[in-house]
Amino acid sequence: MTNNVAICKTIRRIIKDKYLHTTYNGCTTHGIDLVLEDIGEIDWVHKIVNEAKTIMKFIANHHKSQTFFREFSNKEIDLALLRPRDTRFGTNFIILERLQKVKTLIQQMIVSLKWKIWMCSNEN
Repeated sequence: MTNNVAICKTIRRIIKDKYLHTTYNGCTTHGIDLVLEDIGEIDWVHKIVNEAKTIMKFIANHHKSQTFFREFSNKEIDLALLRPRDTRFGTNFIILERLQKVKTLIQQMIVSLKWKIWMCSNEN
């Protein structure tokens, strides 16, 4: 098993030449990832993904917003929920799924008095 296209093509040719009646299937995960990438390039999907990334980056890149997020979340949900690990497979859709899981928490956080005070203090 490998995710290297050049190696897969070479192995496919070797198997096809040696075993004439053998079928070959490409990497299903890679195929699904390519489909998800194509979906992610649709204008309205791309816009939503970019907005989700902006929200997550804002929370992740500010210590105060991280603190607020942790105040509104329980111990089962932490900031790691917002940050998918380094992977190519469906990352945009993992981001959307995780953001959906914490949507209510984020909504409660941004309407809180503490958040409003913090945001107003940053405007000056």
